[in-house]
Amino acid sequence: MRRALHGALVVATALAALSLMDALGMPGLHRPAGYAAVAVLLWRVAWRRSMRLAAIARTLCIAALALSGWLYTTDAYWGSEAIESAHHAFAWALLVLVVWHVATVSFARMRRRKRRLQ
Repeated sequence: MRRALHGALVVATALAALSLMDALGMPGLHRPAGYAAVAVLLWRVAWRRSMRLAAIARTLCIAALALSGWLYTTDAYWGSEAIESAHHAFAWALLVLVVWHVATVSFARMRRRKRRLQ
């Protein structure tokens, strides 16, 4: 179940990002993909018993992305440059956290393989 939720979160987040870059040719997919990412995130948080610091950072970053994205759709903050800038900053922060996550997981797997071969 954990891997399925991880995969769903990866797909939803990637779709949200790629839809804005016109890589998919479907800019209308950004909001539903973002909502899907939040739904999976909430499910993961409710299901998991403990999280490491890096996972908490990624979770909070996705939550901040969702909140800033939602605020941008409200009447009070529609067109707000501050909210848009915050949303973009959280998106870049998430990209850094994801790259770091992939790098550390890859490094740990290489170390495990190397130990098995010795």
